[in-house]
Amino acid sequence: PNIDTLAEKSIVFRNAYSTASHSEYAQPGLLSSRYMFTDNIRTDLGDLESPRRFIWDIFKDQGYNTGYFSSQDDRWQEMNEYIRFDNLDEYSYSMSDRKNDYGSGFSKKDYDHKTADLALNWLNNTIKKENPFFLYLNFQSTHRPYAKPNGYNYYGRDREIDEHDNSMRYVDDQVGKVIDYLEENGLSEDTVIAITSDHGHELEGRHGGGGHGLTIYNEVLLVPAIIYLPGVSAYDVVSDVSHIDFVPTLIDLFDYEIPDEFQGDLMKFNRSIHFVTQSHKYKIGMIDRGIKVIIDMNTKQIEVYNLKEDPDELNNINSKEYNPQILKLLFWRFCQVDYYSK
Repeated sequence: PNIDTLAEKSIVFRNAYSTASHSEYAQPGLLSSRYMFTDNIRTDLGDLESPRRFIWDIFKDQGYNTGYFSSQDDRWQEMNEYIRFDNLDEYSYSMSDRKNDYGSGFSKKDYDHKTADLALNWLNNTIKKENPFFLYLNFQSTHRPYAKPNGYNYYGRDREIDEHDNSMRYVDDQVGKVIDYLEENGLSEDTVIAITSDHGHELEGRHGGGGHGLTIYNEVLLVPAIIYLPGVSAYDVVSDVSHIDFVPTLIDLFDYEIPDEFQGDLMKFNRSIHFVTQSHKYKIGMIDRGIKVIIDMNTKQIEVYNLKEDPDELNNINSKEYNPQILKLLFWRFCQVDYYSK
């Protein structure tokens, strides 16, 4: 209900795509506007020394107070080695206090209401300084294992999708707390709010299994993308857009310069959209004017879908007719690897 209410007065991107279907690529890639696909072998984030800047770096340059609060264990797959936190006035993730609510190994997480409370406490102290603020929040309940306090049993618990939807109500409450705080402190008409997700999740088993990170079908790539701009009328964007352009577009809204380190640019019509999964599964993909190409780099199998006629990607129409799109995708792959190798 809180996100829906915000969406009713926001710009909503109905077809927004992540650049990857697993967090350690999708999340840092979103925050730095970069494709994390850098090698023909699985990219090791801890060894990646490419030039990069993050969304908070740009706001810090403009005199903002900057805060980052995450329920996630940022040590997962060495994301904390890639993400640079120097320009954050406050950096908090699940293990900052060496305590966690659930999970094990490098996946020790906190409940989202605790993360929201930490962020709002920081924000309460920050607004007294009268500087503008940038706040990044990363909630985790809608990720397996759908951890949440008691009392969120709106939809039953018989199916995974029920547990996911229960977690969504819990996350929605945390978003509502942040929005309420902004309204109660007279900040709601002077604050831009952006909501998205790092990747999707296959909940219906349409392509042979659940989860994410193993395929690049739309279930695991399509993400919510909402930008609330005070004073700007609500609008639905139906064109395909990519996470690679999400942060540059936000930066441009403030009339700040888009850094050269970003690989993305302003959102534009009819731009090719690229994505990848690179676990033990290694697949690259592209959407180009409604035609989606997927290449399995392990098996060399190719899939082609007409998303306008087959949005569920059930009818593989690969043929010589689509060789130009296949070659275009392979050339993108070559350029990515070539750039990082040099």
